[in-house]
Amino acid sequence: MFLLIDDSIVRGTTSREIVEMARKAGANKVYFASAAPPVRYQNVYGIDMAATEELIAHQRSEEQIADFIGADWLIYQTLMI
Repeated sequence: MFLLIDDSIVRGTTSREIVEMARKAGANKVYFASAAPPVRYQNVYGIDMAATEELIAHQRSEEQIADFIGADWLIYQTLMI
């Protein structure tokens, strides 16, 4: 079992590659944690980032994102307001 932690998941492509590497190393279960909440929309304040449609969390559930990256379980940081 592996628990992978990343600062954020933006497009999901790197996350998918990391999960694949963990599986090749012998992990039968891979849990993936993001230290940031889901990035669902572009930043309108000037931060250069992917278009909204390219963001993995845009219009996808956490289960769909976990399936896309190949993780058995996905955990996002929550915002307490």
